[in-house]
Amino acid sequence: MSQLRALAVNLSRESGRNVDVIEYGLKVGLYNLGGMFGVAGVGWAAGVLPYALAGYVASGTMRLAGGGGHTTTPVRCIILTSVQFGLVGLIGYHVGPLVAGPPLYGISAGILLFLMYTVLRFAPRDTPNKPISRERGRRLKRWAVIVWAFWAGVIAWAQVAGVSAALVLPVLLGLGVQGQALVPEPQSKQCGGGENR
Repeated sequence: MSQLRALAVNLSRESGRNVDVIEYGLKVGLYNLGGMFGVAGVGWAAGVLPYALAGYVASGTMRLAGGGGHTTTPVRCIILTSVQFGLVGLIGYHVGPLVAGPPLYGISAGILLFLMYTVLRFAPRDTPNKPISRERGRRLKRWAVIVWAFWAGVIAWAQVAGVSAALVLPVLLGLGVQGQALVPEPQSKQCGGGENR
């Protein structure tokens, strides 16, 4: 028995909750912690730690409510997340100052409108092995809209208050990444012979 399973069994005895649910929660928590350390490590190595984390936090809060696509293994997820938000941090740090002012207003409007569309159209995104009930789906969609409004307010305030565009851009890119994660992958069409086109 794995150490994680043993911990779940012990927690189940104390709480009276289902062992499998506790084990799943522990795994998700550990994977998210791994992702956060991965983003922090890549961000630190690239010299853009605060910018990478800003994008990661914005994307992560949106993902809690809206869901999103998944990779095939947790290790791939951690690697993809680490590299992705390292790049978000680099782009924010180097490109943010170049787009300060009106160009950033346009970028903000475009990303926030795209994100609102994906939230209203696709959130919450469930997975085949964990379908979401209709009632829970409505609650999660409402929560996703509230999180969207929160970030839209933060971005508007940051631009009015003169917060560095190098910090605002990674937040926007993180939200854009999450908006893209909400869009389902296109399904390939099958020909009569079973070959993909």
